[in-house]
Amino acid sequence: MHDRGRESVIVRVEGWVVAGLVLIASLIFVPLFPDGTLAKWQVLYVLAALSAVRLMWSRFDTFDFAVIAFVLYAISTYLWAVDPFGVVHAAPRWIAMGLIIMGARRIRYWAPIHWMIGVSVLAIVAMSAIPYYPSVIGNGDLASGFMNENYATSYMVTALPMLFALVAGWPLFFLSAIICTLTYIVFINGAKLEVAAITAWTAIWVAPRIANPKVWMLVGLIAIFVMWYALTVQSASINYRLLTWERGWEMFLAAPLLGHGLGGLDALYSTFAGGHDPMTPRHGAFAVGAAHNDWLQLVTDTGIAGMALAALLVVMVIRTPNKPSWAVYGLAGLSAIAFLDFPLQQPGPCLLGALCLGAAVRAKRVPRQFPLPWLALRATPVAAIALVLAVAGVRNVSAELHFRDVIDTHKTQPLASYVHVREAIRDWPFSKWYRREAYLRAAKAGVVGVHLDAARGAMRSAYPWHPTVERIDRLVAMRRHQAGGIYD
Repeated sequence: MHDRGRESVIVRVEGWVVAGLVLIASLIFVPLFPDGTLAKWQVLYVLAALSAVRLMWSRFDTFDFAVIAFVLYAISTYLWAVDPFGVVHAAPRWIAMGLIIMGARRIRYWAPIHWMIGVSVLAIVAMSAIPYYPSVIGNGDLASGFMNENYATSYMVTALPMLFALVAGWPLFFLSAIICTLTYIVFINGAKLEVAAITAWTAIWVAPRIANPKVWMLVGLIAIFVMWYALTVQSASINYRLLTWERGWEMFLAAPLLGHGLGGLDALYSTFAGGHDPMTPRHGAFAVGAAHNDWLQLVTDTGIAGMALAALLVVMVIRTPNKPSWAVYGLAGLSAIAFLDFPLQQPGPCLLGALCLGAAVRAKRVPRQFPLPWLALRATPVAAIALVLAVAGVRNVSAELHFRDVIDTHKTQPLASYVHVREAIRDWPFSKWYRREAYLRAAKAGVVGVHLDAARGAMRSAYPWHPTVERIDRLVAMRRHQAGGIYD
């Protein structure tokens, strides 16, 4: 009886600790970091390290090994990646999410997590509705480090089923989630393509009721509303997605089996676009960054092999009986949005997706009796993982603070800006953002000789071919000519 009471206390403490970290990861935003999501990732590293410790006393099953295989394969793309440094940059995040999924499978007390997610939802709604909220763009669209209103919406469509499952029974929570999501999208957030999540929810709800005429009438009304709403999306939003998907498909066909490695789509986009694409810097952004379709980007970066491992996880989820409704709807909404955007690359939505995935395929309770030598053996990889995440977190923070100095000085002190970007690369040489800025800052500062060559090499490692690189090359050549060919 005493052991059972102690175990109950441990279970409750575990639930509240995870809930607190989920709340912090959902709402934290540190203006000192140019990358608004960096603080969230640091919290997720802490949660992942705690999950690793929790797994020391757990027996692994088939689903655990499937998650491990997926993460290890994604990291192994370093061996053939077009940008191996980009794989290293992504590796800690893949490891963290894999550990969180495996840890979530063993959580037995979910109530505080649901409540903390509810607090996050209310805070996000409040911050999104407040004009000129002090964030990176001066309003609530980027509140809490979501960096875009679409990412905040992705978080909401995953969080709302978790919240309403706590306060309402099925199917009331489903209808409440739809109404609140539509209200948030239409009147507060302004995003539109995210109604795909509601379509996914409706499809799941309809499936077991397909013979009921009243259900079909409701589905028809929802479908008409969704189609009308989707048709009001600005054409530019659809056009650049279609264009990016076309390039992504071309990249997949170029390396269909194993892909181009993590980050490959961003690195190669300009190469495949050939400089005549609206998404290239002459017409738009410096780098496409993401395909606005996580599933397309997954198959582009990891190939058919990576997609097969992801499909294996999906099949195992589908075949699991007695899944919590909120986990199913959370995964369905997030997966639907992932066809139109990249929520799985954002820490907030990705965290909730990992929690839903873990809850959908819960691990069986087994006696946790391991001999001491076996526990010591298990502690070795746990310590190694915790060390990797700690080093990555500290180096990321240090590099980001240097990069903030780059932004602060690039207009008035170009040489100082170049020095700061070199320091950022020294601390974390794996970021594409830092490497691409190295050549830009070096050229603007008038740097010559080996330093200029090193900066050019850094940018080329991130983007093998890019119109901006060609433009800077021409500028440097012109300077050489004006200096009479002198090149230190």
